[in-house]
Amino acid sequence: RQHLPRSPLMMEYGAGLAETLHTTLTTLVEARQVSAAQLPFYAVDLARFEAARLVAYHAADAEALVPTQLAGLPPEAVMELRFSAHPAACLLHLEHAVLEIWQRHQHAGATLEGLDIARPERILITRPALEVQVTVLCEAAALLLELLLAGQTLADAAARLADAHPEQELGQLLAPLLASGVFLALD
Repeated sequence: RQHLPRSPLMMEYGAGLAETLHTTLTTLVEARQVSAAQLPFYAVDLARFEAARLVAYHAADAEALVPTQLAGLPPEAVMELRFSAHPAACLLHLEHAVLEIWQRHQHAGATLEGLDIARPERILITRPALEVQVTVLCEAAALLLELLLAGQTLADAAARLADAHPEQELGQLLAPLLASGVFLALD
């Protein structure tokens, strides 16, 4: 009731659920009614994940960048490119192993037994064509994507990546991002 939809579209029902869950669970812990370990705080991240999937599914159609668009460009020109996010692209930084939790709950009788729920995840959600795609990213790939989506050139993002993650190779991180449909096609 606190977050009524602003339109009759069903996809907008539930907006604010993640924040409401977080507030409710935090209030219970702060009131000492229950310990944090007894509550499903992962449900907050799960609500964020579900909302992002829904937004991606209903996002505007747009042509995604494909790696072959870069093949004809000289390397210097590629390094000076600035990328734009596809309308369906979303990067989530979550405190819990949400993708596996979600995958397990797609089947009747699912349990979370044996799962390290508290494992943080960086999840990329895209929909370059008809299907929503979900990819778990390593910390370095998530950093690279954030830098590129913030408008940095590939050269500047590569330099920052080298400072933060010198063990990572730019090409190995960039190739799956390009193939995911996270960026808009070049003009």
